Amino acid sequence: MSLEKKWIRKYSGILGALVFIYIVIHTTCLIGEDKKQKVSLSQGQIDFIVGVIDDTNNIDTTTSKHLIQDYLLHVGYSDSIDFPSLWLAIKSLPSTELRLYLNGYEFSENSPFWLTGYYTFIEIIFWSLFGVLASLLFHGTEAIRKGEFDQKEQSVHWAKLMYSPLVTIVLILSIEALTEGGDINLDGLSYWLVVLSFIFGFFSRKSIDLLDRLKDIIFRSSDSNKVAVSKTEFDSMSNEEKKRILRLAKSTHQNEWAGKYDGLHSVKIDTKNDVNDWRLVFIVNQHKQDSALANPVPQSIRFEDNGAFYDLPTTVIGSGDVSDHIYNPNQSKQTCQNVLPKQPGCSVGRVRNDNKATGTIGLKVFREDNGVKKFYLLGCYHVLCSLEFENSIFDFKDSNEINFDIVSPSKKDGGGNVIGTVIEGRRSDYLDAAIAELTNPIDLSASILNSNGPTGKLSVGQEHEGLSVSLSGRTSGYQKGKIIEFSTFVTVDGHTTYDVIMTSKLSMGGDSGAPVVDLFGRVIGIAKAGDDHHSYIIPIERILNYLNITPCYV
Repeated sequence: MSLEKKWIRKYSGILGALVFIYIVIHTTCLIGEDKKQKVSLSQGQIDFIVGVIDDTNNIDTTTSKHLIQDYLLHVGYSDSIDFPSLWLAIKSLPSTELRLYLNGYEFSENSPFWLTGYYTFIEIIFWSLFGVLASLLFHGTEAIRKGEFDQKEQSVHWAKLMYSPLVTIVLILSIEALTEGGDINLDGLSYWLVVLSFIFGFFSRKSIDLLDRLKDIIFRSSDSNKVAVSKTEFDSMSNEEKKRILRLAKSTHQNEWAGKYDGLHSVKIDTKNDVNDWRLVFIVNQHKQDSALANPVPQSIRFEDNGAFYDLPTTVIGSGDVSDHIYNPNQSKQTCQNVLPKQPGCSVGRVRNDNKATGTIGLKVFREDNGVKKFYLLGCYHVLCSLEFENSIFDFKDSNEINFDIVSPSKKDGGGNVIGTVIEGRRSDYLDAAIAELTNPIDLSASILNSNGPTGKLSVGQEHEGLSVSLSGRTSGYQKGKIIEFSTFVTVDGHTTYDVIMTSKLSMGGDSGAPVVDLFGRVIGIAKAGDDHHSYIIPIERILNYLNITPCYV
């Protein structure tokens, strides 16, 4: 059964189970609370009652009482209203006071839903879940129909099921604040409570926006006490203070910016015209700098720090389309044809004849189990697991099929002997790595081609910005550069990878997986992607920890 059919069956099954539970608890005595709703008289009903009581010249009191009682019976309220109590309260009221009393008069009526008391929350939870599941099935099946179904979104689907009922409860309890004028009385929502719960669940992302609006309402008064720092004051600060504020803003909000602004690839901190003009630099597709875009990068971004508002300056620079460096038609500099042992930096690819499945060997690594070492080749997931990646499979485990064998050089570069088999890998918001078990460990050296190392590993932090590094790659060969940002994001074909290292341009297509080291040969990571001016590196510590591997050092 295909992944898409399994997905449809799973979420249809969840919806069916919830509907069954909902019907059971509404039609049995599992919950003993009567289902009621709060009801008010309509304006026409109020007008009739007031007209009868005011017409004292033509109708006596007894007749008025019977007329009103018969009328309420006719409109279906005879069992809901305690008429003797109501008549006692209204029979002697003058017209103005009578209208005020009737406008505020409420009574309970039987309902198919729990719309009063604490059991209201049962309705909110169930109908918000119904809304989420209806939305997932609608948009999911549409994506399947268009061939755009993305398996990695399943974690988002589960998260929506968890947070949507809570968000819906908060929004409904806060609805008077959200409407700013208190136009909606929660007690009078009646069946609208069910409708709103379903809508908040169906449009869960919009519900988060409403929650953000609620935050603005709550904190509006506290914002009035904060100080706005002018551009002149910001420019007069020391470079270190400006960089501190910019770094704090970037680390706090860069993940939010990644999905907010059109055409955005990444962000860094840099100067514009001189050494003192520090600002946030947004790197976008050079074809998407049009100010008419729905969400272009603004000229400044507001940021709050220690009770002060800063309108931080921004610059937008265009760069070529960012891409996973999986293939480049240019001649490879490091194919390592007819050479054994292979080395990190050599061409590598899957044994199947797919020209795109071409990248670079990253490192020789090992695992130790009960004193026995097994040796592996490390590379990028989108190279070593290219077939799975193209089919939206982002986690991979053992397989004995020949299609998972790898060769060095790749088929694109002439092909070679099988040197290993892919056994594990993962592509996620923070990782792009896979390992292949070596057929013969001596077929791969630990020493990086045309470079020094690896002598160890280096966990990159802010203090390493500006550090000189080098890359050894299939297409670029040996290249030198510097670390620009120790932590940023990169968006490739709509998928964002967070907490990657940004360097000056080191890599090209075909360099995916290439090892990047410092001057002492310490590994900082493997190349993942790049644009016209930058390369993006997956930190080595994250890869080693996830795959439970250790580099072979020289």
